[in-house]
Amino acid sequence: VGIGTYNPRTKLQIKGGDIFIEDEFSGLILKSPDGQCWKGTIDNDGSFNFESVDCSLLTGNDNSQEVAQKAARIFPNPAGSKLFVEIPGGIQQSYVSFYNEQGILLQTKNLHSGNNNVSLKKMSKGVVIVKVFNGEGKVIALEKIMHQ
Repeated sequence: VGIGTYNPRTKLQIKGGDIFIEDEFSGLILKSPDGQCWKGTIDNDGSFNFESVDCSLLTGNDNSQEVAQKAARIFPNPAGSKLFVEIPGGIQQSYVSFYNEQGILLQTKNLHSGNNNVSLKKMSKGVVIVKVFNGEGKVIALEKIMHQ
């Protein structure tokens, strides 16, 4: 977006040195020196608030961790109130993290080997990004699911 332009898709305006973001769900994404991404939004009191977001979900690049062999299975897709995560018997410790499309962490749950039932009842409907990690923090499955 250039100076003095308006992009209706992103609702971002830059004019006279000011930046205006019309979409209340969007915010300012900054990357700290340690590589962590932060999303800044403003509340109704004018306070600027930051929350940690997953950089790889925003950029589409996951340079911090290569996805290991696809050892876990995530199903069904689309999902209703339940999602199943199947962990092979050789993996003793694992966990699953759920993110929205903006990369904001919604929920994390520890898993065990075998079939794990994860409730999505408290999660908003729409696209959810699911990352499954082994006990060493390596990604063993990564999928976008539709939560209906």
